[in-house]
Order: sequence, then C-alpha cells, then structure tokens
Amino acid sequence: MRNGAAVAALVTASLLTAGCADDALSRSQAGATVDAVTRPTGDTRTSPDDTRRTSADGRQIGLVSGALANTLDERDQQRLAESTRQTIATGAAQMWRNAWTGVSVKTEVMQSMEVPKRAQIPVLADRIRQVPPLEFIGEDYTATKTANIRSGPGTEFTIVGKLAAGESTRVVGKVVDRSWYMVAEDGVASGFIAADLLQANEMAAVTEQTPTSQTEVARATRAAGTISQTTVAGSSECRVVQRQIMLKDGKTEASNVKACRGPNGWEITQA
Repeated sequence: MRNGAAVAALVTASLLTAGCADDALSRSQAGATVDAVTRPTGDTRTSPDDTRRTSADGRQIGLVSGALANTLDERDQQRLAESTRQTIATGAAQMWRNAWTGVSVKTEVMQSMEVPKRAQIPVLADRIRQVPPLEFIGEDYTATKTANIRSGPGTEFTIVGKLAAGESTRVVGKVVDRSWYMVAEDGVASGFIAADLLQANEMAAVTEQTPTSQTEVARATRAAGTISQTTVAGSSECRVVQRQIMLKDGKTEASNVKACRGPNGWEITQA
C-alpha cells in the first residue's frame, strides 16, 4: 500500500534499538509508518474529517489511552504507540515484553473494512483537468522508468510534467476502476501517472534523494500555479487494532484504535 516516512522510520529504529537485551519485540516489520500520526502538530495537509491526531511521540489520546496505558512509564508508552503504528501500517501483529517493568503488549488487527470517504485535497488548478473518485493511499512511490504526469487519468489527457526513473512522489490515491494514480508535490495534487510506472517504496527504507531538474521545474511550476481546494469522493481502507496490555502484577487491559487511509496516509479516527 504509510512525506514523514523517513522520520518515522528513524523513530522506529531508535525505539527498537533502545530496548534492553531481554526485551522481545518483533522487528520484522520495523520501519513501517503511519503518516497521519507522525506528522508534526500544525501541518495543514489534512482531510476535513473530524479525526483525532497524535503528536510525533504518540502520547496523546489515540495511540496511548486507557487506565493501564496511562500508568505506563514514558518508554513503555512510546513502545506501545510504535507497536500500534506498525500494526496499523503493516497489518502484522506486534508483541514485546519489558523485562525491567514486567509490561507485556500485543497489538493486532481485529477487523479490516472499506468505507466511503470524502476528503478535501489541494490541487494545481492549471494542471489538473479532472478529479475522479479515489481509493485513498497517501504513500510515497518511486518511478520504475521515466513517467509522464498527465492532467487526467488517461493517455488522452495532456502531459503536464515528468517523473524521472528512481524519483519518488506522493501517491494521493488510485483512481477508482482505472489503473492510474493521482500524485502530489509538496502536499498539492499535481497530476496523474499510470499505475504500472510506479511502485510502492519499501517501508523500512530511509533515503535522502537529491532533487532532479524535473523536480525543481515542477516545484517552480507549483509555486507559480493556482492552488484550489477540491472535495474528492472515494473509499478508504480502515483497520481496527486491539492493544492488549498486561502489567507485572497480572492486571490486563484491552482497547481498540481505528485508523483509515486518507490522502496523506493513515489517520486515527477513533480510540
């Protein structure tokens, strides 16, 4: 299928390597990210949905909540938040135990579903001629070869830009019933690319790319263009994740978090 990906991956790595030798934390999915819960407070690139978001350390309500969760020390709260992120993003269960505090945690997906969704998306009005319904994704993809960016989801639409092979872009979503992706530059939708020319980035990858000339031209074009807010109807994949906490004294607690894909990644919608 999670623009903060590199930051989230670094956070993940630091949390996992900080554990003591006796801790047993699943590392197979390390590096996965949930953009909506790692983006700094104040970021305006959000959907208009009434969602509760969390700060970068994941300690606000949503990722860490419940009577027992609130009693955990800071490190265990951070690890609970990160386990929740990993399970939301990958769908894989996470389990760990802190040998020092005696806290055990398991996070797992209890339910997955597709739901209707409407989101407001900023678009370059002078480049995009059609905004069809989308299956929201909100992830970074890389071009497998030089790809034309078009004003609509089809070869009949004009070319408004290019993406060089190996260059990454944010995929807002897949056009419903068509093999085309809507892509964005710096959080603003800028056109469409055929799906077979892009592949999802590896979640664990942390890369720093030097902007190409095409990127610089595209950014200059965006700066000079007119940005309009467009409401897009579509669908969203949602996951309900259960967090099971057990303290050293045997007390247990289970609580759920619901997250759905939006144009900028996974969004916590219910805790």
